[in-house]
This record gives sequence, structure tokens and C-alpha cells, in this order.
Amino acid sequence: MKLKTAFLIAVLALPLFAQSKTPYFNHVIYYLLMSDVNGGKPDDYLLNDPAKIKAAKIKKMEVIKGKEYQISPSGGEEKGIKAINRRQVLEFDKNGNPVKFLQYSYSYGGSLTELIFTYNSNGEISGASYAQKDTTGKKIEVSGKFKFEFKSGKLTNITYENGPGEKRFTLDEKYELAYRADGTIEKITGGKIDWPKTRLKGDYKGRVGVHEAWKTYVYNYDLNGVINGLAVFDILNDTEWTMNHEFDAKGNLLSITSSDEKYIDRMTFVPGKDGFPVSAKYVYQPDEKTVMGSNYEFRYTK
Repeated sequence: MKLKTAFLIAVLALPLFAQSKTPYFNHVIYYLLMSDVNGGKPDDYLLNDPAKIKAAKIKKMEVIKGKEYQISPSGGEEKGIKAINRRQVLEFDKNGNPVKFLQYSYSYGGSLTELIFTYNSNGEISGASYAQKDTTGKKIEVSGKFKFEFKSGKLTNITYENGPGEKRFTLDEKYELAYRADGTIEKITGGKIDWPKTRLKGDYKGRVGVHEAWKTYVYNYDLNGVINGLAVFDILNDTEWTMNHEFDAKGNLLSITSSDEKYIDRMTFVPGKDGFPVSAKYVYQPDEKTVMGSNYEFRYTK
């Protein structure tokens, strides 16, 4: 089948780079849990680079997304943020690892998603707690914990436990991890206990391809382990395209643009002095006539 062949080629074509087991393990599990609580692929700027975060001594990153606006056929591009659609906050420990993720959504009455990571003495993610609240953070709608089971020093499965009297219906009940002989993660299956599905695949160096209901995302990396491309496979429509990453001479991300010539899908970034973005603009085309836009601001605490 065309899709499976393309996926295999994309994974095997990833270049090699030196990487210790703990950083790649944390990267994969971080991505898995972020995908879980967000209901799909995390925003590209949320993919974590602990070494870069640590070097810049960043304790917290806040991302503010403005309300969407119509650029065409009857609108125009806006500057700045006139009204907030969403706020995302990531807090980091002294090693640059994420310890808390907060997402405030202000549509449909508003909500707060909270994900708190815990680490063991080896520096590996060893658990996480989840909560869905109102935007004040006081009223808890749903809460629970991701329980990690280790055997012989290896994470074998992750099980979600709901809080008392609560139920999160969309959650995969359990994730199971399969490893290669060298200890790298080969794949993670998830879903209902009696109907598991492949949710994530890692190549032999830990890079990942993520499977959703109708799409597969395969990330490409440069020799330093920085994401520099993304292949998207749409199973439902039997189509595929790439999201091309553009960097400046210092390696700072400038844009992510779809290769699809029919529809616009582009996010452009303005990097600050540390190379982290300070603002961004996302433009996409939901149909042949309409073009939509939204603006972003990034704030950092050191």
C-alpha cells in the first residue's frame, strides 16, 4: 500500500545523531502525553528542546493565540492580538524538562487543561497527573493520573486512572511500550484495553511517527536532533504532503509551510535574541475561497 511504503521510507531515511537514552525517552513520552491531552498532534512550538531551554535559563514559556480572523475574500490581515483565543503555559525544571503544561481555552464557555509531569532519580518521566478545570482553575471537571509501570528499569505500560466519580471518555485506557534489543522504543500501542491501536512509532534512534484516527505524522531531524521537517499522510483521502521548516543562519526557526499547492498552510515566526520566537502569524485556507489568520505572542520567564 502506498501509505505504508511512504511511512517506512520516511522513518528509515532519518539521519543519525548521537543522543542519550534519557532525552529521547522523555521526548517520546512527553509527545505521547501531550498528544493525549490535546486530542491530537501538539503545536510544533510545544515540541520540547531541554538543552536549549536550559542554556537560555528559561523557567516558563507562555504562548498567547489571538482570535482567528478572515483575510479573504472580504477581510484583511490584522496586527497584534485584539482578543485572546487561547493561552498555553509550559514550566521547566533546572534541566530544561517540562514539569507543568497549562492550556486555557476561551471558546465555548472556557476551560483549563492541566498536565503535570514527574521524574524519577534517573531524570526520566515517571508519571503525570491530568485535570480539566474552569479557566479560574478552581472548579475541577475531570481529574486523574497516568500511572507508569517499570520492569527491570524499563517503562512497560502507562495506565490512566480517573479521579473518584469521574470519567474521561475520550482517553486511551492504556499504553503499552515495545522495545528493540538496544533499548530504544519501537512502538507504543494505545486505545481501549480490548482494542489496542498503534499510537506512536519510534525509529532506532527514538525519533517518532504519530498515528491519529485518519492521519500519520512523521518527523524528520537534522544531525543535531532538531526537527526540520514533517510528513503528513491522510489515510482517509489517500493524500500526503510535507510541512517544510525554514531556519536562519543561527538555526532559529523562521517558518513552517505546507507543500500543498492547492491550499495555504503557513506559520511564520519572529525570533528573539535567544532564538526563541517572540511572535508568529498562522495563515491557513479551509476552502478554495477563504483564507484565515491568527496571531501569536510568546513570553518567557527566566
